[in-house]
Amino acid sequence: MLRFLNPSPDTASARAVEACLRCYSTCMSAGLLPYRGVSEAWLDDEVRQLLIVTAELCKVTAKYLRTGNSQAGALCAVCADLCSECADACDARGGLTECARDCRLCTSRSRDVARM
Repeated sequence: MLRFLNPSPDTASARAVEACLRCYSTCMSAGLLPYRGVSEAWLDDEVRQLLIVTAELCKVTAKYLRTGNSQAGALCAVCADLCSECADACDARGGLTECARDCRLCTSRSRDVARM
């Protein structure tokens, strides 16, 4: 049975959870644009897949952090690396500035937890 912890909002873990969930929402929304009937020529398959995979990893990372799982720190390190890659891809394509911003915040907050 999963036990959800409610970390104090001023802890590194709580800030990482918030950043991960924001990144999840932003990346998933952008990754699904073509499926919503929005034609975005600049959003190629590679970037769309990266956005969706990044979103899913952020969601899982937030869950691990919320449950206090002993592997959360290791997962945060992986999440930070993928979010950094995604932010660079978003910057390179243009038109995804919100995703790049949220990915960079998630990178920073996840690295804070990974270093603990």
